[in-house]
Amino acid sequence: MVKFSVILLVLGMALSAQAQEVTLPKDLRQHNITNFNSSLVNPVFSLDRNGSQSIALWTRWQWQSIDADPTTLVLNYTRPINSKSAFGAGYFQNNTGVHLEKGGVVNYAYVFSFGEKSQLALGVNVYGFQQQFADDRFSPGQDIPLPELQISDNFIMQVAPGIRFSHDRFGIGVSSDNLFDYNFTKKEAQTYNSEKIFTGIVDYAFPLTLFGTSDNTFVRPALYVRTIPNNDTQFGLNAYLSSSYFWAQTGYNSFYGVSVGAGGHFFKNVSLGALVEFGTDPDIKDKDPSFEIVTAFNFGRQMKDLIGEELSMEEETHILTKAEIEAEQQANMEKQRSAYDSIAAVRKEQALAAEMVQKRQRELDSLNGVKLAAAEAAKQQKTADSIAQLKKKQAAVVQQPKPITRKTKGHYEEVDKLEGMAPGFYLIANVFGTKKYYEAFMKTLTDKGLDPKSFYRSENKYNYVYLGHYDTLEEAEKARDSKLNGKYPDRTWIFRVMGH
Repeated sequence: MVKFSVILLVLGMALSAQAQEVTLPKDLRQHNITNFNSSLVNPVFSLDRNGSQSIALWTRWQWQSIDADPTTLVLNYTRPINSKSAFGAGYFQNNTGVHLEKGGVVNYAYVFSFGEKSQLALGVNVYGFQQQFADDRFSPGQDIPLPELQISDNFIMQVAPGIRFSHDRFGIGVSSDNLFDYNFTKKEAQTYNSEKIFTGIVDYAFPLTLFGTSDNTFVRPALYVRTIPNNDTQFGLNAYLSSSYFWAQTGYNSFYGVSVGAGGHFFKNVSLGALVEFGTDPDIKDKDPSFEIVTAFNFGRQMKDLIGEELSMEEETHILTKAEIEAEQQANMEKQRSAYDSIAAVRKEQALAAEMVQKRQRELDSLNGVKLAAAEAAKQQKTADSIAQLKKKQAAVVQQPKPITRKTKGHYEEVDKLEGMAPGFYLIANVFGTKKYYEAFMKTLTDKGLDPKSFYRSENKYNYVYLGHYDTLEEAEKARDSKLNGKYPDRTWIFRVMGH
């Protein structure tokens, strides 16, 4: 396959007397992207690095001022589907110096979880674009037998897959810009196997505390290697600092040089940042700096917000089966029967004590001696004390909260007692067995202006997140049915602690 870039390069050398010009690699030059539109680097990054549901614009002016036409432009929309997958779609324009490419890109990514901290993510970008000459000042004459140059443009599709394994905060991934491609105009593959572009990245996110908070604050250094046909292999590194208010980054690429950039988040939904890159390679150090600008608008829920809502996921929440519910109801009935038996036993002891007091009183009435009367009075007092203790015991048993016998709609649980928790009714929003999802859900509720609290049950090793504590079932039902007065529209249920 004879490539346009090779043909133009040969023609340029033959027809021009100018000094040899450094040619641009045939990629998107996306090595500085660390946040928005990072799915261009590896398609799996749409799961966590493109942010929430957002639309983002990234532009790069290569070795030229920002008042000229951008060399590269990408407008991309991304959104999570659920806690395991995400998709995106966008428009891009890229000028390689030889070709001008305009078209669209579609993204999809899915993650598999292994335990609490290990994940394997798979993703793919599918590009479809029109390719034409970037510079049409040269028009081949009829005497030049190069039929390839008579084609003004080509329609090309290419598939760019990616894979990434992560454990806790460490990640390693590999992606290809053009692992599969096809030129529909020429009806043949666009590139040979030796012309594929590959990128490998290793990174680690270190949590930080800035301005007294550690929420969404971290620094992520990354090392990468990028192989581009007919060019030297690129080595690079970058460091990305992120917080809820701003981000900053710096990097180095063995071909393009040193870069530094920063940006901020405004009004909770708008993000804006810029980056400048200076050439250090001897062939390009005299060229103008390159500029990048990124803008984004967030208007949806983040991936972490969806994690707490996936109650059907076995590793993150606990749903009682029908058999478990029946067993729990049977246990509650046994507890209720035991309480009733205890009350009956106390009443029987009280009746016997009362009968003994009456018998003693009759004996006292038949006695004439003061000493005997005093002795009997002491016995009577002792008996009265016994009765008082029995009554106190009876009151303690009778005053124990009784299990709920009437039905309440929705899910309902109750326990005898729970260490550290006051008796009453708790409005439960969610249940978690995984710490990171529990913490993410608590932060989501706090960001919504709620005041979530939680307790831990050692019996099943789950954290219960509740939105309120009530003394009566009626109060709890009212809060549940009113969606917490409209403050929490999602599903809730009632959990009762009967005693200390």
